[in-house]
Amino acid sequence: MQQVAATTAPDIWPILWPVIIGGLLATLPSVVGQLLTHLLAQSSEKKARRRDRFQKIGEGLSSLEVWLNNRRSELAFAGPAVAEPDPLPSIMTLAMMDFPELLPALDLLEEKARDYTRWQIAAASKRLKGDFATINDGFDDAFRPFWGQFLAVQKELRAIAAGREFS
Repeated sequence: MQQVAATTAPDIWPILWPVIIGGLLATLPSVVGQLLTHLLAQSSEKKARRRDRFQKIGEGLSSLEVWLNNRRSELAFAGPAVAEPDPLPSIMTLAMMDFPELLPALDLLEEKARDYTRWQIAAASKRLKGDFATINDGFDDAFRPFWGQFLAVQKELRAIAAGREFS
């Protein structure tokens, strides 16, 4: 019988470890750099989106005041018809997405705006009946709570703007 000489494979790990480590050292900074760049860009995009939504809330709040005044003119005094939709639902949607801390104040503003709108409808009814002597009765009771809450929401917006970084 012939004996087959047992051959052992040479140990290649002492040669492979430096190659593996060298490859990792060469590619790791590139991978980490790409990951950091992606995360920073994502954070920047999120800040820009929040800044835009915050700005739209502020613009929507201003347009709400104008919209309600135009609607009062239309309903109570037969002014031109208001074609634009109520901006408050859009404001609420934007707040739900990024500024939930505004929702309690906006809910109260919505309630006060609804009360003011009820007065406007009652004034329109008086106008249609020809009751011009009492058409403004209840205006202060309807408008002042709305206006007070409107100013409170503006104050909250200023506080959010002062306390957050949008750039």
